[in-house]
Amino acid sequence: MLVGIDEVREFETATSLSYLLAHNKTATKFSFSTMTSLYFEFVEEFSRGMQQNKTIVNLDRQCAEGFECFSGRPCLRKLLKKVTGKTEPEALLAISAAERYLRDNYLLITGIVRHSVECHPAKTTQVDALNKDCWLAIVRHLRVADVLA
Repeated sequence: MLVGIDEVREFETATSLSYLLAHNKTATKFSFSTMTSLYFEFVEEFSRGMQQNKTIVNLDRQCAEGFECFSGRPCLRKLLKKVTGKTEPEALLAISAAERYLRDNYLLITGIVRHSVECHPAKTTQVDALNKDCWLAIVRHLRVADVLA
């Protein structure tokens, strides 16, 4: 199902679309434009809705698990070159970018968090105080399959 919107003019429309995306089970393609003044707010709200959609998250997880199984093997690079027409360096770059995406979004893809890590307020340092580099160092040792769905 294709959903098309000529132009988003109000933030309430973005909020409604976010809700639609979070609960969507049938739309597979979206087409829209937005007023320049609303662009960043709209993209943020739109992303929130997509991240809350369990169908999309589960698909990302399945793809990530499959990618992890083959990412270090020559067959992935060979198939990527065949399907996309990429050169060897381009294929290596694409695989490297996919690995980086998986590490950067590990907590979302595995369903550990919905948006970001947040802890209840306390007087001691908590896990939500870790910066991105710390999380990347932790995630480097984990696979998507390590987290039970």
